[in-house]
Amino acid sequence: MTRRRPPASDPREATPGARAATRRASTRPARAAASADAAAASTVSGAVDAVARQLFLPEQRRMRAFLDEPTPVAPGVACPSASTVATLLNARPPLSGQRVAVIGEPTGYLAACCAQLGCDVTVEANRPETRDRATAAWAAGARVAGVAHGRVAWGPRSIDAATDTFDHIIVGRPIDEPRARTLLERLDPGHGVLVAPTSDTDTSRLVVWARSANGVHRVDAGDLSTSRSSAANRQAG
Repeated sequence: MTRRRPPASDPREATPGARAATRRASTRPARAAASADAAAASTVSGAVDAVARQLFLPEQRRMRAFLDEPTPVAPGVACPSASTVATLLNARPPLSGQRVAVIGEPTGYLAACCAQLGCDVTVEANRPETRDRATAAWAAGARVAGVAHGRVAWGPRSIDAATDTFDHIIVGRPIDEPRARTLLERLDPGHGVLVAPTSDTDTSRLVVWARSANGVHRVDAGDLSTSRSSAANRQAG
């Protein structure tokens, strides 16, 4: 009796070349995701590098602009370091053209980096002592470093009073879960994203909440080493 040959698709009959092709195909989604993450990180890095941080600091502290640490700018307010801003943005990079709200970072530096990514940025305006310098820095940045690829403007004292919803909300100081739930209501229900450090643990953890038609998905994005800047900004809201 003649033995029937297994179909060509049987893995036992696959040639080494075919098996290698199968392995390559199975890893393509992971490689594509890694490539997309690397591209996003590169874009964020370029945006942060393009923004002149010294413009957001008092004249007497501008020599500290290139130190990777938070810099006090007013009582209870510190300008976050470049690495902290990059971490906040890389957790879920906002896309060009998206409506972004910045909360708890009244120096204007984080907002300028979002605008450099091409976003339409609204900043919670609850610290008048930093407003004039931030406004001047945005204008100077637009002339010098191309900060105004997107748009940046002051919003209400509390983003809760805003009439519009947002695609993306970034918070520069730790918040608790009740506050996060309130801010989630300010997001577009179809695709909104909230990025914030959480104050529910002893260490500052960065959390991403993604709102969709299926509900809210919460992801722990790791440690955020902003203890000094977070403490300095606790009075920002």
